[in-house]
This record gives sequence, structure tokens and C-alpha cells, in this order.
Amino acid sequence: MANTVFVSDDTVQQVLDWKEMVDKLAEAHAAELHADFAPPRTLARGLTGEWTRALCAVPAGPIMGTKFFALAAKGGGIRYCVALFQKTDSALVALVDANTVTARRTAGATAVALDKLAPQRALSLGILGSGHEASAHVHAIGTRRKFTSIKVFSPTLANREAFAAKFARELGIPCTPVASPREAIEGMDMVLGTTSTRGEPSLRGEYLTRGQCIGAIGSTLPEQWECDPQAMDRADLIVCDNAEEVQHGTGDFINARKAGVKFDGKVFDLPDLVKGKLNAKVKAAGITMYRSAGTGLQDVVVAELAWRRAVEKGLAVELPMQLFHKTGGGRAPAP
Repeated sequence: MANTVFVSDDTVQQVLDWKEMVDKLAEAHAAELHADFAPPRTLARGLTGEWTRALCAVPAGPIMGTKFFALAAKGGGIRYCVALFQKTDSALVALVDANTVTARRTAGATAVALDKLAPQRALSLGILGSGHEASAHVHAIGTRRKFTSIKVFSPTLANREAFAAKFARELGIPCTPVASPREAIEGMDMVLGTTSTRGEPSLRGEYLTRGQCIGAIGSTLPEQWECDPQAMDRADLIVCDNAEEVQHGTGDFINARKAGVKFDGKVFDLPDLVKGKLNAKVKAAGITMYRSAGTGLQDVVVAELAWRRAVEKGLAVELPMQLFHKTGGGRAPAP
């Protein structure tokens, strides 16, 4: 048995190809899987603000895995890792730094969803946020769609100007920094929210118009919210990467329900969209939305791709370790 390898964040950035990754995520969400292939995350909180989370998945291929990550209290930051195991013998084949994996799998899944939800033509794009997630989304969605123009809002002038200049150079289209969320949203075909505010939401329903497609990925915890209740109410169709988890574990849904918004009959899972089960609903909807909190399926699929490409290029680092192999115990744990 070969030793476990480590794939660093720098290596992940080198070996992941945007188009290949988006295609792999589309394929993974189209597969027929057991209902428990990617259960909701586990979140443990400490007394002074620290927390740790775990997301598990068993995709259709030969690899299964878990992403685990931790936030230290008092500004200590987050560290991520994905552990990949072979299905055949449960061997730990890789530990993959999940910093870039997390940003890119989120963007890749959004690209898969918005490609199905948005009108089938080149699109104008409005973005709230100018960080790593925002950049990743432009790259990922760009593997499926062409952009006619981009507007970007970020609270920091220098950041939004740098973002706009970068993509104007790369894409050769008008990319404009704007001074408010409203300017970034109004009149754009597609709107991306990549903010995780604990204050006032930046993606507000009063800015939306019929025909728009919304991707909201910034709020992943109950105390965070990005879309106000009116935006959640005005969306005729909301697709989630895990509808159960996103509805009950994110501030957008929690605050909307407190405000009296009803979601019966308009919230669905991403695999149903990818498989074509929602085509009629997409066609009938005035405003569509993809609402994401991330899933273990996305983490494992992208980490596996990074591991395989790193091994092919000789960039994976072999670790002097193997986990103890306990035989037997083949029965699945009780639910």
C-alpha cells in the first residue's frame, strides 16, 4: 500500500483547470446516488467564538472523503483539509489543503447552477464583493457563459477598482467599479453575492427586476445574511446545493421566515436542476436564485481532481504515514 500524500494549496492552484473542474462537478451532481451520499455538515461551537465543521461525502466514483476545518477564536483564522479515502480498502490516499478547493468548488457549483438557471445567451454580470470568491466565480462561470459587461461593488474603493481593472484586462470587456450595491445589481442579467455580512444585507429585493438570475453564496451560517427577506420572497425559484441545510442553517432563510416569507413549492436541490427535473419551473420563473452553503460532495470531487493531477505532475508530497487498518466492522453505522 502506498503512503498517504499531501497536496498543498499552492499545488492545488497550479493543477486545477477551471473547465475540467466545472465539468466534474456537473457530472457529480447528475449521478444517481443514495440519499445519504452527502449529509448536512456537523458544526461544533466553543465558548469563546471558535468552531469546527465537518462535511462528508461518498460520490459515485472510487473515492470518498471528509472536509474538516476550524476557526480559531479572536482572529486566529481558518484552516481547512480534505481527507480522501479509497472505497475498496478505506486507505487514506491524500490530505489536501482545502483553502483553494473551498473557493473553487463553491464557484464551480455556482457555474453549474447558473448555467441552467440563466437565459441561454451572453450575460451582463453584477458582483457584490471583490475578494477571492468573487474572482473564482468569474473564472468558473466564464467556462460556461460569455459576459458582455461586469459591474462590481466592494466597500473598499481600491479593491473594487483593482478587481475591475484585472477582469477588464483578462476578458476584454467593460468592467466598472460602482459605489453601491444598487448600481451593481440594477439592470444586470446575472447578479452574484459573495459577501458574508452580519449587519445589513447587501442584496436587496427592491433592486431586483424580472428576468434576473441571482447567485448568493456568501452567507453560510445562521448569523450571516446576504439577501434581505424581500429578495428571498421575490425569487420564484430557489435552487440550493443542499436545500434542507441551506433553509435551516443560513441567515437569509432564517430572517426571511421570521419576516413571514413562505417557501413552499419553490425550493429545490441542485441535482434536480442538473438532471432537468426543474426545466418547466425555470422557464416559468420571473427571478431565479441559486443559494449555496457548500457540500461535502463538492469538496471531495474537487479535492480528488486536485490530488490526481498533482500525482500526475509529481507535485504531491509523500508522507511517512499509514493509518492502522482494522479489519471487519463492515456494517454501516445506525442512523
